[in-house]
Amino acid sequence: MPSSTGKPLSDYTQGKPLSDKTLRSIRSALPWTGQEECADGLTPGLLLRVSKNRMSWVLRYRNGGKMPRLILGIYEGNGRGIGLKEARDRASSAQTKIRNGGDPVAELKALRLTNAARIHAPTLDKLIQRYEEEEAPSRGQNGQGAKTWKTGEAQRRIRHVFAPLLTTPLPDLTGPQLQNAVDDHSSRFSAGAAVRYIKPVLKWGAKKGLLSMESALWIDQPKNTHTPRERVLSRDEIRAILANTSSIGMWGNVIQMLFWTACRLNEICHAKWSDIKQEGDRWTLHITNTKQGRPHSIPLPSQARDALKQRQLTYAPDPDTLLFPNAKGNVLGNWDRMTKRLQQESATTGWHRHDIRRTVATLMGELGTPRDVVEIALGHALSSAFGAMSATYNKSRDVERHRSALQLLADTIGI
Repeated sequence: MPSSTGKPLSDYTQGKPLSDKTLRSIRSALPWTGQEECADGLTPGLLLRVSKNRMSWVLRYRNGGKMPRLILGIYEGNGRGIGLKEARDRASSAQTKIRNGGDPVAELKALRLTNAARIHAPTLDKLIQRYEEEEAPSRGQNGQGAKTWKTGEAQRRIRHVFAPLLTTPLPDLTGPQLQNAVDDHSSRFSAGAAVRYIKPVLKWGAKKGLLSMESALWIDQPKNTHTPRERVLSRDEIRAILANTSSIGMWGNVIQMLFWTACRLNEICHAKWSDIKQEGDRWTLHITNTKQGRPHSIPLPSQARDALKQRQLTYAPDPDTLLFPNAKGNVLGNWDRMTKRLQQESATTGWHRHDIRRTVATLMGELGTPRDVVEIALGHALSSAFGAMSATYNKSRDVERHRSALQLLADTIGI
């Protein structure tokens, strides 16, 4: 097949080894009609393939009864693409591999199949979705982590902490990558929770053959997670925080309730209007979404009652709506960002949301609240030290002592 000048490829090579000058001459004669190949003449098996507007390097070698061709690269000239010297070096390297029993074409095909499989492999985000749809519901109401998946807490934590890895194909996901995401996260609390939630997901995925079991077992809690926190806010810090809760909107309302009720953050965030029981001026919040799985009733102090009354008058909420929803009516998120903003506004540092609960318990003790009442306020099961009979028969008395203790607490910290 001739070039644009009408000459066949043999007229340019004239049976001699290829040279840079010959390559430039062939390049200038493009486009080519059809396709031709010529041997390098110096490196066995190395061919120059010319077709239309392209020149490429090909290595032909014997493999059993076949003569496969391995594409080595494109020649473009002017220092671009694969030049003559590099083509010869690549051909020699491939021939060494062939003599040692290798098959470059077969290896290239296998690599392409692997890359194609990797491209179409499920990502970490898809694994989380599959686990949520296929496995989480089968754990039942009381199964491990069932509640956190039902409320969406587990999904939010995992996607927040492992955000950089969500689009990573599972075959490429490694244990060190997962651990680095955990250790590099700004909040040890969020990272620790995400580790607890993602471990069963990874093990489930490994059993399904979607990723290696090594990756599933590698991940561990962030450094110093198990070090008990001892942070207790001072009364001045409490007043500064409460005075600035309005700066973070709905999140600030929740912070107020944490100080007034000694509840956990998740308990308040998931509470609904139907959980409020009214008997005249006495309002009680019945929490069912507790850590221990036992219902917990909180006799609200007047400050909490008045705040809820104001919200009730302003928003006229439906009984099934959350007490403190986000703009879409769902559970509040972005707590790390809002906590940092509140710390800036109140000129306080070094505290976490769960420190509020420890602070409340400490302050109640300082105010003379009996230890068993503090335990009741925290929703803890009374130990035998307080008497099983008391826990059984003094329900009414406990409610009144609980109410008085929370009212004294709210009056002391003010707002």
